[in-house]
Amino acid sequence: MWQETLHEYLLDPAFGIPAPRFTIDSPRLANCIVSELLSTEETYLNHLSMLKQAFIDPFSQRFQNRYMIRDLQTIFSHIPQLISLSTTLVHRWRMILERQTYCMNDMTKENVNKDQNIGRTFCDVEDEFQVYVYYAVHYAKAKKCITRMEQKPSYRQWMHSVLQNEELHRMELADYLISPIQRITRYCLLLKDLSKHTDGYHMELERTLKFHTALAVAMNNCQK
Repeated sequence: MWQETLHEYLLDPAFGIPAPRFTIDSPRLANCIVSELLSTEETYLNHLSMLKQAFIDPFSQRFQNRYMIRDLQTIFSHIPQLISLSTTLVHRWRMILERQTYCMNDMTKENVNKDQNIGRTFCDVEDEFQVYVYYAVHYAKAKKCITRMEQKPSYRQWMHSVLQNEELHRMELADYLISPIQRITRYCLLLKDLSKHTDGYHMELERTLKFHTALAVAMNNCQK
């Protein structure tokens, strides 16, 4: 079903990128959007890393080999892949922004190159985003599993001790688990904004916007 949704979005001209609104301020606005793409990805990567460090690893040791947590263990198994993908994106986008500091004289040209590079980065790792579909498939079951676990004193006691970690900022397991679900929607919003301030047509940027829109639809359908 996921591949069918993607195929429809890629072929249907109605799902093209928004009409550009390129103005004298567009290079600056595009740069701000790319910077936001990176900063929010860094925050997201930090959440994934904290999820693994503070919850998944100790949880697996404390409650291992229990049938009732099978759904949680399944969704946990996707986190390392999400971390790896996010790490790649952060690395690539940092390189893109760092290169801009050496070429600030021709802002329009750099804006175009930057937009192309963002689209190309997404296209290069497109296959790896399949993990988000698997994650969405198990997300609803994982939430139900957490609800069941919260009825057990041993889990509540363990969670209370975990939440003493000030780095968590009082965010619980459920708060971290929803981050991957929300991230794809954020990509779509930022890519739409970026395309509005891009001069000319860029095939890779259009493809990645369609790709993530289809991915968001597929993930939403998985949870129904």
